[in-house]
Amino acid sequence: HASQTKQFTSVGGINWRIMIMSPVDIHEEDSILPGDDMFPFLVTPAIIGSVVCMALLLLFTKHRGEQEVIASDWRFTGAFIFGCALLNLACLSLIGPNTDSLCLSRMWFLNFFFVLALTPLFVKTWRFYKLLGDGTVIPRRQSISHAKTTLMMIPFILFEVLILTIFTFVDPSRAEEMLE
Repeated sequence: HASQTKQFTSVGGINWRIMIMSPVDIHEEDSILPGDDMFPFLVTPAIIGSVVCMALLLLFTKHRGEQEVIASDWRFTGAFIFGCALLNLACLSLIGPNTDSLCLSRMWFLNFFFVLALTPLFVKTWRFYKLLGDGTVIPRRQSISHAKTTLMMIPFILFEVLILTIFTFVDPSRAEEMLE
Protein backbone atom coordinates (compact mmCIF):
# COMPACT_ATOMS: atom_id res chain seq x y z
CA HIS A 1 0.00 0.00 0.00
CA ALA A 2 1.06 3.56 -0.66
CA SER A 3 -0.05 6.16 1.85
CA GLN A 4 -0.49 9.89 1.98
CA THR A 5 -1.79 12.20 4.69
CA LYS A 6 -3.97 15.30 4.54
CA GLN A 7 -4.54 17.94 7.20
CA PHE A 8 -8.24 18.53 7.95
CA THR A 9 -9.80 21.07 10.31
CA SER A 10 -13.40 20.49 11.33
CA VAL A 11 -15.98 23.21 12.03
CA GLY A 12 -15.45 22.84 15.78
CA GLY A 13 -11.74 23.69 15.40
CA ILE A 14 -10.49 20.13 15.83
CA ASN A 15 -7.44 19.37 13.69
CA TRP A 16 -7.37 15.93 12.09
CA ARG A 17 -4.77 14.20 10.02
CA ILE A 18 -6.39 11.84 7.54
CA MET A 19 -4.35 8.95 6.17
CA ILE A 20 -5.26 7.60 2.73
CA MET A 21 -4.06 4.09 1.94
CA SER A 22 -4.07 2.94 -1.68
CA PRO A 23 -3.17 -0.54 -2.93
CA VAL A 24 -0.34 -0.68 -5.46
CA ASP A 25 1.11 -3.41 -7.60
CA ILE A 26 4.39 -4.92 -6.45
CA HIS A 27 6.78 -5.95 -9.20
CA GLU A 28 9.44 -8.52 -8.61
CA GLU A 29 11.69 -6.87 -11.17
CA ASP A 30 12.13 -3.10 -10.91
CA SER A 31 15.10 -2.76 -13.24
CA ILE A 32 15.14 -1.67 -16.87
CA LEU A 33 16.61 -4.27 -19.18
CA PRO A 34 16.83 -4.59 -22.97
CA GLY A 35 13.47 -5.79 -24.21
CA ASP A 36 11.48 -4.00 -21.48
CA ASP A 37 8.80 -1.53 -22.49
CA MET A 38 10.66 1.39 -20.88
CA PHE A 39 14.02 0.55 -22.50
CA PRO A 40 13.59 2.63 -25.69
CA PHE A 41 12.12 5.53 -23.69
CA LEU A 42 15.32 5.65 -21.63
CA VAL A 43 17.94 4.90 -24.27
CA THR A 44 16.60 7.02 -27.14
CA PRO A 45 16.50 10.42 -25.37
CA ALA A 46 19.84 9.72 -23.67
CA ILE A 47 21.63 8.96 -26.92
CA ILE A 48 19.89 11.68 -28.94
CA GLY A 49 20.57 14.23 -26.20
CA SER A 50 24.23 13.30 -26.05
CA VAL A 51 24.64 13.36 -29.84
CA VAL A 52 22.90 16.76 -30.07
CA CYS A 53 25.13 18.15 -27.31
CA MET A 54 28.28 16.86 -28.99
CA ALA A 55 27.14 18.29 -32.35
CA LEU A 56 26.52 21.66 -30.69
CA LEU A 57 29.92 21.49 -29.03
CA LEU A 58 31.54 20.72 -32.39
CA LEU A 59 29.74 23.66 -34.05
CA PHE A 60 30.54 25.92 -31.15
CA THR A 61 34.23 25.02 -31.29
CA LYS A 62 34.31 25.34 -35.08
CA HIS A 63 32.89 28.90 -34.91
CA ARG A 64 34.83 30.02 -31.85
CA GLY A 65 36.50 32.79 -33.84
CA GLU A 66 33.20 34.54 -34.62
CA GLN A 67 32.30 37.57 -32.55
CA GLU A 68 29.06 36.13 -31.10
CA VAL A 69 30.79 32.97 -29.93
CA ILE A 70 33.75 34.90 -28.53
CA ALA A 71 31.36 37.14 -26.59
CA SER A 72 29.64 34.10 -25.10
CA ASP A 73 32.90 33.00 -23.45
CA TRP A 74 33.07 29.86 -25.57
CA ARG A 75 35.39 27.88 -23.26
CA PHE A 76 32.95 27.77 -20.36
CA THR A 77 29.89 27.43 -22.56
CA GLY A 78 31.62 24.52 -24.30
CA ALA A 79 32.42 22.94 -20.93
CA PHE A 80 28.72 23.28 -20.01
CA ILE A 81 27.63 21.61 -23.27
CA PHE A 82 30.15 18.79 -22.74
CA GLY A 83 28.86 18.32 -19.19
CA CYS A 84 25.31 18.10 -20.56
CA ALA A 85 26.43 15.41 -23.03
CA LEU A 86 27.93 13.41 -20.15
CA LEU A 87 24.77 13.92 -18.09
CA ASN A 88 22.69 12.51 -20.95
CA LEU A 89 24.98 9.48 -21.13
CA ALA A 90 24.72 9.04 -17.36
CA CYS A 91 21.06 8.15 -17.87
CA LEU A 92 22.28 4.93 -19.49
CA SER A 93 23.51 3.82 -16.06
CA LEU A 94 19.85 3.25 -15.19
CA ILE A 95 19.90 0.20 -17.47
CA GLY A 96 20.59 -3.16 -15.93
CA PRO A 97 19.76 -5.17 -12.85
CA ASN A 98 19.87 -3.41 -9.52
CA THR A 99 23.11 -4.36 -7.85
CA ASP A 100 25.02 -2.58 -5.11
CA SER A 101 27.81 -1.52 -7.48
CA LEU A 102 25.40 -0.28 -10.15
CA CYS A 103 23.37 1.69 -7.58
CA LEU A 104 26.57 3.30 -6.35
CA SER A 105 27.76 4.13 -9.87
CA ARG A 106 24.36 5.68 -10.65
CA MET A 107 24.76 7.97 -7.65
CA TRP A 108 28.24 9.00 -8.78
CA PHE A 109 27.48 9.47 -12.48
CA LEU A 110 24.30 11.50 -12.12
CA ASN A 111 25.47 13.76 -9.31
CA PHE A 112 29.02 14.28 -10.53
CA PHE A 113 28.05 15.01 -14.14
CA PHE A 114 25.33 17.39 -12.93
CA VAL A 115 27.94 19.40 -11.01
CA LEU A 116 30.37 19.12 -13.92
CA ALA A 117 27.72 20.60 -16.24
CA LEU A 118 26.60 23.46 -14.00
CA THR A 119 29.91 24.57 -12.50
CA PRO A 120 31.09 26.35 -15.68
CA LEU A 121 27.84 28.31 -15.70
CA PHE A 122 28.22 29.32 -12.07
CA VAL A 123 31.76 30.64 -12.48
CA LYS A 124 30.92 32.25 -15.82
CA THR A 125 27.99 34.09 -14.24
CA TRP A 126 30.15 35.18 -11.29
CA ARG A 127 32.84 36.38 -13.69
CA PHE A 128 30.38 38.50 -15.68
CA TYR A 129 28.98 39.93 -12.48
CA LYS A 130 32.46 40.90 -11.28
CA LEU A 131 33.42 42.39 -14.64
CA LEU A 132 30.17 44.25 -15.31
CA GLY A 133 29.00 44.99 -11.78
CA ASP A 134 25.42 45.00 -10.57
CA GLY A 135 24.32 47.78 -12.90
CA THR A 136 24.11 50.55 -10.28
CA VAL A 137 27.57 51.99 -10.88
CA ILE A 138 29.93 52.04 -13.82
CA PRO A 139 32.48 49.31 -13.14
CA ARG A 140 36.17 50.07 -13.31
CA ARG A 141 38.17 48.31 -15.98
CA GLN A 142 39.45 44.98 -14.75
CA SER A 143 40.12 41.52 -16.10
CA ILE A 144 39.72 38.03 -14.76
CA SER A 145 41.75 35.46 -16.70
CA HIS A 146 40.37 32.21 -18.05
CA ALA A 147 42.86 30.34 -15.87
CA LYS A 148 41.65 32.07 -12.70
CA THR A 149 38.04 31.41 -13.64
CA THR A 150 38.86 27.76 -14.35
CA LEU A 151 40.53 27.45 -10.95
CA MET A 152 37.29 28.69 -9.37
CA MET A 153 35.56 25.57 -10.72
CA ILE A 154 37.79 23.24 -8.73
CA PRO A 155 36.20 23.83 -5.27
CA PHE A 156 32.73 22.99 -6.62
CA ILE A 157 33.97 19.75 -8.16
CA LEU A 158 36.09 18.77 -5.14
CA PHE A 159 33.20 19.48 -2.77
CA GLU A 160 30.95 17.20 -4.83
CA VAL A 161 33.62 14.48 -4.84
CA LEU A 162 33.91 14.85 -1.06
CA ILE A 163 30.13 14.52 -0.60
CA LEU A 164 29.95 11.49 -2.90
CA THR A 165 32.94 9.87 -1.18
CA ILE A 166 31.38 10.36 2.25
CA PHE A 167 28.09 8.85 1.09
CA THR A 168 29.95 6.01 -0.63
CA PHE A 169 31.38 4.87 2.71
CA VAL A 170 28.86 6.15 5.29
CA ASP A 171 25.54 5.47 3.55
CA PRO A 172 26.12 3.87 0.13
CA SER A 173 23.31 3.34 -2.34
CA ARG A 174 22.33 -0.32 -2.26
CA ALA A 175 19.95 -2.56 -4.09
CA GLU A 176 17.44 -3.48 -1.42
CA GLU A 177 13.77 -4.23 -1.24
CA MET A 178 11.67 -2.69 1.48
CA LEU A 179 8.06 -3.71 1.95
CA GLU A 180 6.10 -2.39 4.89
